[in-house]
Amino acid sequence: MRIQSFDKRCYVEINPAPEGEGYPVFIVEARINLEHGVFTAKSKILPLPKLPEFIIHLESFVVNREIQPKLEGAYESYFSFVSDADSVFLEFSVGDGFSGYTTYANFNLSGRFEIDTDQLKSIVAEFKALAAMT
Repeated sequence: MRIQSFDKRCYVEINPAPEGEGYPVFIVEARINLEHGVFTAKSKILPLPKLPEFIIHLESFVVNREIQPKLEGAYESYFSFVSDADSVFLEFSVGDGFSGYTTYANFNLSGRFEIDTDQLKSIVAEFKALAAMT
């Protein structure tokens, strides 16, 4: 599934990974294009163990914008829907960890972009489809 910004310059894409260890694991990619700067991140095995609970909160968010559904994953990754006046934003962090140095290091790309509010119901349906695949 792909969640795209209102202006089509930014997206977060979430797809099932081939292998999980008893919990949902996903391939997650983010791309932010600011014209004068482009930022990308891809995590090939990102656990999102609380996906079913997140979907319940996201469904509620469609009608009650005071809720802030947040899906947290490994490596300080997260996806959160927030409302600001009449706009809806996806706030995110896509991360991974590397232990090849003398100390463990997290690497993250984080940001926030506005989404089309008319897409919320289809976003919920896509998250449900993702959950069904795992």
